[in-house]
Amino acid sequence: MSPKLQAFIDFIWKKRTLYVIYGMLIAFAIIFLVLATPLHVLLPGYLDVRKRAVVMDCLMRIDSLEQECNLRVAYLENMTNILRDKVKANEILPYDSTVERIQDTLLSASEREMLFVDNYDQQERFGLNALENERNGRVTVVFIAPVKGKVVPRDYGDDVKPGATRVELAGLVPVLAPSDGTVISSTFLMGEGYQLAIQHSQDYITIYSHLRSTMVEAGQSVKAGKVIGHAGSTNAPSDCWMGLEVWHKGKSVDPASIMILE
Repeated sequence: MSPKLQAFIDFIWKKRTLYVIYGMLIAFAIIFLVLATPLHVLLPGYLDVRKRAVVMDCLMRIDSLEQECNLRVAYLENMTNILRDKVKANEILPYDSTVERIQDTLLSASEREMLFVDNYDQQERFGLNALENERNGRVTVVFIAPVKGKVVPRDYGDDVKPGATRVELAGLVPVLAPSDGTVISSTFLMGEGYQLAIQHSQDYITIYSHLRSTMVEAGQSVKAGKVIGHAGSTNAPSDCWMGLEVWHKGKSVDPASIMILE
């Protein structure tokens, strides 16, 4: 062996520990560079970025098709059970706190559908058809006021019928339907003016007397807020009032308990 080669071997042997450390650091840097950077796509067996995107899109499509297939199969199973009369009438039970709902085989409502239902409930909370609560053990409905005026105490002689509320008006004003309903009578009484009666939901009836004119007839359906007539006067202040009655299941109800007149 030549002296130069022997000298090189001796030098390497003396520096072996240092070179091993350097080699490990270089190998760690290369591995980190390959795994932590986009260079790993160049490794054998790794798909191209475009091909990988196509594969992921196909996987999502397959998942959607599988979900749609499950929906169709569940729908066909339900229709088959109905056509074969496997769903009996006595199996359809009313839902309450002690009866469990029959679980449908279809998938549950989506998040978007649940959000729509929540928003609808929030809007209907203050709607005319949803304002129902319980007072003194019975369900009552909150109406809008047909007119605005000063409410006179219910003991006012023979001017209006017993149980009616007299509302003093500022002049000739329109009378609005407080809630959806059906006109059950529209009559004219000599010396008293027109009288209207409207049937509402929850067995409520509202009666309006001493009207100057009417704009509806018996049997006509009215919506909440529709003008049903006019009350009051522009010439005689003594005639600027309207009689209002509210009945629930044959009993007189104070209108101030279900609507704000003043």
